[in-house]
Amino acid sequence: MSRGSVELYLGGADRDRLDPILDACVATYKEQLDEDGQVTSRARPRRSRRSYDFLASILPYTNADWEKLSIFLTFWCPSCRRG
Repeated sequence: MSRGSVELYLGGADRDRLDPILDACVATYKEQLDEDGQVTSRARPRRSRRSYDFLASILPYTNADWEKLSIFLTFWCPSCRRG
């Protein structure tokens, strides 16, 4: 699911096409995890995204999948808090 949403984003899709995909991801996350699991599952991606953003700023670009994951998490993390 994240790969498709990132491809849409990179292709210039509007938020009205992206938000339903993110909403489905958030719904799955909330259905499958209790509150403690949700807290843990939000913290790990945020840390990973911050670490990746830092490393990407100082190392040469070599992994498109990591970049796509970072883009997805940039949208997913705030969606989990608001939903």
